[in-house]
Amino acid sequence: MGGKEGIKDFQIGIITSDADAPNESGQFQAKGKNPKLLRFPTKEMALPKLLNYFVANVIVGSLGSTYEKHLEAMQKSLSPPAINKANKGFLRKDAILALFFLTEEDDCSHNGKVKEEQLSPTVCRIPKGQTAEDGSPGQMHNLIPPKTFITFLRSLQRRMVAYGLIGDPEIRREGSQKWGVIEQDKSCPLTKPCAKSTLDKKYRCIFTSTDKITSKCGGCTDGKDRSASAFPGFRIHEVIKGISGRHQWSSSCEDSEGYEKALIEFAHQIQSRFSQVLLSKVPSSPKDLQVYIIDKLGKKTSISQAQATQERCVHNSHCAPYQICGPKSQCHGNGWVYFPPEGHSRPRIKLSGASRQLAQPETTLQAAYFTK
Repeated sequence: MGGKEGIKDFQIGIITSDADAPNESGQFQAKGKNPKLLRFPTKEMALPKLLNYFVANVIVGSLGSTYEKHLEAMQKSLSPPAINKANKGFLRKDAILALFFLTEEDDCSHNGKVKEEQLSPTVCRIPKGQTAEDGSPGQMHNLIPPKTFITFLRSLQRRMVAYGLIGDPEIRREGSQKWGVIEQDKSCPLTKPCAKSTLDKKYRCIFTSTDKITSKCGGCTDGKDRSASAFPGFRIHEVIKGISGRHQWSSSCEDSEGYEKALIEFAHQIQSRFSQVLLSKVPSSPKDLQVYIIDKLGKKTSISQAQATQERCVHNSHCAPYQICGPKSQCHGNGWVYFPPEGHSRPRIKLSGASRQLAQPETTLQAAYFTK
């Protein structure tokens, strides 16, 4: 998507989590003779035709490798040879790269040392020294670190957004307005079910590191769609955070209405990419920052820091229109909001409220460090 005059067109490519099959491995998929790279608008591609193609192409089925390697497949789709052959023309100058993950499993991209033909894919959730229910030895130590994929994406030097419809990587504590994961030493013993959240979901306690100690509650079962179930997308969430920051996910256990809201939120995130800026360093205090919007004629407009409201949130959709959900899970009014680095993400400034509407594709958002 993109262009200096704004989001005037877009392209869509769909891949699977099978990073091994010769006809997949990051290559765009299509049904029958449908185009694999959907471009809109073109003379041949009216909106009804685009929607028909998209609906057909996105139904990729459930066959293929049982080892779901979402991150490896994503990297292959944006790397040679695929990006120069099967996916040629997808990456365009000045376009925003928007990544959307849809899965009920976490990523299992590994270093090649996992004997897939002998082991169940559940070993991707089990640390070294532990065994899965079928006796397979844990292989978490052989998974490629999420930071590797974040580094790859940043090496593309593009404006990016990332979003996921995944098993819940963050949950809300029982009786609390605070969002966040429940640590093992408090509420996540592996032998007992996780506590329920205020969203009336059931969670799994899952290992999150190779040290056999760190575990977190996540995933989802018994959401609005009672047949839905998903393992927590912890690894995918780390990559999303590294690119777009916190809260850029929705639960894959939602019903069709929840999926629709997630896609709308994804579209909002793409548009909001014009209303945020990555910082070169962590300020000693947010008060040391001065934020401006510069229009196409070079006129600067100073933006003040936004104040938190009383509304709690986990997504921007929980806040009033154009307001954003801040780093402490509070909605914010008009102005800019500072997001400190978390995990592999860089510090950034995002606009909220009426200020968010001022940022357009032809404007520039600038942050400066103020020193007395």
